Amino acid sequence: MNDLYLTAAKTAGELERACKYAQAKVAWIAAEEYARGKFKKYCNIRAEFCEKFGSRLESWSNENG
Repeated sequence: MNDLYLTAAKTAGELERACKYAQAKVAWIAAEEYARGKFKKYCNIRAEFCEKFGSRLESWSNENG
């Protein structure tokens, strides 16, 4: 694995843990650019999760806000 992938993936994970899903999605997409093999698919899955969960969370927040 290369340093650019590891840096982007670490940043994406930190953003997810901070519940910043829109930013995490962008970071996972960036990580995917540097990833190889099965890690490309993993980054894509995480980016999709962030997009879906982030929009659900935002929707729920607006309904219960």
